[in-house]
Amino acid sequence: IKNWSTTSNEEIQEQIKHFETQKSYPEIEKKWITIRKYQGEFYNYDPCDGNDFRMEVKGNALIFEELEKTIFKIEKVNFSKNEWILKSTFSPGIDLIIEKTNINNLYTLNFKSPHAEKKYYITSFDNIDKFNLIVNHCPNEKVREFDKFQDPE
Repeated sequence: IKNWSTTSNEEIQEQIKHFETQKSYPEIEKKWITIRKYQGEFYNYDPCDGNDFRMEVKGNALIFEELEKTIFKIEKVNFSKNEWILKSTFSPGIDLIIEKTNINNLYTLNFKSPHAEKKYYITSFDNIDKFNLIVNHCPNEKVREFDKFQDPE
C-alpha cells in the first residue's frame, strides 16, 4: 500500500494543457487513500490484484488511480470549515466533495460525474498507519476480492 509513486509533471502535461505546477491548495492534503469499513471498524485494504482507489492533488491536477490512472484539471475549489469542493469541467466534468467525519483522520469523498456517482471513505496517505490492514493474500493465483465492506451512508 505504501509503495505509491507520485505522478510526474510530464505525465500530467500529456493529459492537461495549461497544467500549473505552482498552483497550490494548502488546505487540502496532497495524497488520499481509500479506507474500508467492516463490522463497524475502519481498515486499509490490500487487494489481491491492483490498488484500492487513490487520489492525488498536484498543482491544478486531480489524479485518480485504481487499475488505471485518470487525470482531471482542477478549475475551482471552495473551502468551508468541514469540507472542500473541487470542480472540473474538463472532459468529463466532475464535482468532488471531501468532507470531514466525526472520526479522527477519516473523511468521505463524494464523486459526481455525468456518468456516475460514488462515495468513499478516505484518509490522508500520511495517516494510513493509523488504521489496521486487511490483506487479500493470493500468493499463487488470483482469488475473489473480499466484498463484505460497508459503503458510506
